[in-house]
Amino acid sequence: MNKPTVEKLRSWAVSQCTRRECCPSQLVSKLIEKGLPPAGARRLVEDLKADGLVDEARYVRAFVHDKTELERWGRIKTRQALLLRGLPADVVDDAIADISEELYLRNLTELLAAKRRSLPVDTPDRALRDKLLRFAVARGYEPHLVIPLLG
Repeated sequence: MNKPTVEKLRSWAVSQCTRRECCPSQLVSKLIEKGLPPAGARRLVEDLKADGLVDEARYVRAFVHDKTELERWGRIKTRQALLLRGLPADVVDDAIADISEELYLRNLTELLAAKRRSLPVDTPDRALRDKLLRFAVARGYEPHLVIPLLG
């Protein structure tokens, strides 16, 4: 099997970027997997940034939106996931600060209610509170927001 050319890999990368927002570090990794040397992969992604096809802030905003509204992740989990992708902390923090407090608390309340319904009815109050707290914290919600909702 022939090694893909830089032009083919650029075409592939452009195709990926036009379909959805791409994380720069993940795009570099995929290009390396496809056979592009690391320096060439980084250079190609920088070119795509210059062309406006890859934008860290745009990717972060889309990620935060999807994880908050669709998967109902909390701020902590969302922030950690983005930082693990090598995205700048200031860009991540700005996007997380834009999360609607009303939406955030509604998500948390709905998650807790759904989890409560999934637990056995005869679960002791203390065990129920502990399970709900662990569940919400694992989803990335701040304990100081969860505890008052547990009653």
